[in-house]
Amino acid sequence: MTPSFYPAMVGFNREDTLEIGTLAADTSGTATRGKVYVIWVERDSPSLPARDVFVARSSDQGASWSAPVRVNDDPPGNDQVMPWVSVNADGTVEAFWYDYRNWAGMHTVDVYAARSVDGGQTFGPNFRVTTAPTSWFVPATFTPNFGDYIQCASEGTGFYPSWADGRNNDIDVFVSHIPTATCGNGTLEPFEQCDDGNTLDGDSCSGGCATTLCGNGVLDGAEQCDDGNIRSGDGCSQICRREICGDGVVQPNNQEECDDGNLGSGDGCSASCLIELDKTVWVADERSRLALESITTGRTVQIGDPGFHELGDLAFDASGRLFGATQYNPNLSIGFDGDLIDMATLGLPGRGSLIGDTGWLAVTAIDFHPVTGVLYGISVDAAGTSRLITLDPGTG
Repeated sequence: MTPSFYPAMVGFNREDTLEIGTLAADTSGTATRGKVYVIWVERDSPSLPARDVFVARSSDQGASWSAPVRVNDDPPGNDQVMPWVSVNADGTVEAFWYDYRNWAGMHTVDVYAARSVDGGQTFGPNFRVTTAPTSWFVPATFTPNFGDYIQCASEGTGFYPSWADGRNNDIDVFVSHIPTATCGNGTLEPFEQCDDGNTLDGDSCSGGCATTLCGNGVLDGAEQCDDGNIRSGDGCSQICRREICGDGVVQPNNQEECDDGNLGSGDGCSASCLIELDKTVWVADERSRLALESITTGRTVQIGDPGFHELGDLAFDASGRLFGATQYNPNLSIGFDGDLIDMATLGLPGRGSLIGDTGWLAVTAIDFHPVTGVLYGISVDAAGTSRLITLDPGTG
């Protein structure tokens, strides 16, 4: 297992909370009775922030374990967190988790689930439990906050996932009853909103037998568009709204660098959603937000999620490459203190990558010398002593 101590992409939650695994025992009367299953997430690779869901099984009460099985079936590069697992009376292993596959790096989450009918050796197609996404970007008030864990239970042939949901612009607890035994048989049964004879997403009926018109490729009701998927960033959003300049959301597919919700220029974000450098201050804060502040209006507009909490300062080099440095907050610290971050050219598309550990507890300020190009910083050690230091932009 690759350790995954990495700042949470969204939310106030500590990283060790996101990494907590859970387990379930098979108490069914089937051939898999007595198996123990454990579920967790780990990073795709040590250098990437995205995590996948894995399940391992034991047939000897935990004395030995199978090789991990990847549960989520989306392409690498998306993030999944807070998984839970349960086993029903038929021995079906049912797992679910928060999933960012539909708009990576932009704070919105769905809940996905998957089933295994062969004792955890393989998992079937993932299906979306939620019928609307939630944005879990947390401001300084820490609300909405999706909590420390989610949970599911399997009883008889019913699957009962419960999760925190913010679709109503407030924190609510949602629960769903998914009839595992009947969903997908083509007959409308109790607790089903629909049943189209399969348990696949991408049509008007989800793998949990809930009505999901957005993403079916047909323009329904109040939809502005429907391109046959529920992914944002391709011109039609995950809630079937057109993605255009002026909608208040940065759309990289439209070559947008910013979007302040209007089509006016002179306020830091132009009529074509490009950053007006002479009217803008770049802002990064402790809770993984990269923003622009207009020097003419004072308005701050978020343009990305670097993926790193506790950012202390930003600096551009002569080529326009944006760097960040992390400081230390004992009330928030989750493991990345005194690091140098590559924020990408102009800070876009908004995901940072770790360059290296500077060796100091905190780096509170950085800047490049305008003539020599040397990167200077102000470091703070555990005793609270500040020093002027030089940093290597390539290694930290």
